[in-house]
Amino acid sequence: MHNPREIVLSDSSTYAPLGIVACVFGGSIAAGAGLLTDGWYSVPLLVVGVLLIALGVAIGVLHRVQGAARLRITERGLIHSIGDEERVLPKEVITGIGLLRPRGGPAELSVWYDTAKVGELPKPLRHFERERGRLRLGVVMDEVGGMSQRRVREIREYVQRHRLSEWRNRRP
Repeated sequence: MHNPREIVLSDSSTYAPLGIVACVFGGSIAAGAGLLTDGWYSVPLLVVGVLLIALGVAIGVLHRVQGAARLRITERGLIHSIGDEERVLPKEVITGIGLLRPRGGPAELSVWYDTAKVGELPKPLRHFERERGRLRLGVVMDEVGGMSQRRVREIREYVQRHRLSEWRNRRP
């Protein structure tokens, strides 16, 4: 369900079930093939199968115990949450949201923040930091795994409507 009060940039609950099923299914096939074949390659097939099944179970347990990991932009700022635990980059420290267009590469949706107001970036957000004072939230391109131009327009409209920060389009 679409919540008009936030923009969800990533949500592990959408892909975790698919990942679990894929690991268990692929692992079962590999383990079954390892049990049914003779020769030296039956042992690696069996090992890979068991490891894939274990990975699927581990993903399921972590997802059940911790909850889904979500990254979203709200009226409060940029929020990364796992289950009920939230790490917030407040809107007061965000100096800009927009596109950075590096030479020779695709545009990046970025959040710039005031390093003087942020003592230490919350640990889950450090993964997105590309340089001090800038977080990369996604790469804008039409390929799989990229953020579409339509999605960028939605984010821009949300940022401007809620006056989160200025919208920037920059080149390094």
